[in-house]
Amino acid sequence: MTKNQLKSNIKNELASLLKDNFINLFLIGSTTESHAEHINDIDFVCIVSDSVSTYNLTKQASTFLTSLSLEANIWISCFFVNQNNFETSDSRFLKNVALNGIKL
Repeated sequence: MTKNQLKSNIKNELASLLKDNFINLFLIGSTTESHAEHINDIDFVCIVSDSVSTYNLTKQASTFLTSLSLEANIWISCFFVNQNNFETSDSRFLKNVALNGIKL
């Protein structure tokens, strides 16, 4: 499975799981660098509507993310955050995602 196929699979699975509550998906970390040839992990931040419990979503998504990690032989991490928190937080991490993450 290529990196592009993996990104597409993850986005499609999350969009299917979340339906209208899916806002955006950002690729973050070393895989955003064009020269990253051999990747051991791939990191995402998923923005969801404010009505979604990110705790429950993390539990729901862990099954397919773990399966996909094993299938692709790569560690997949996905951090879920509500839209309002993403837009208003003073978190350096979330500001960095907005500034440097690649919107998929």
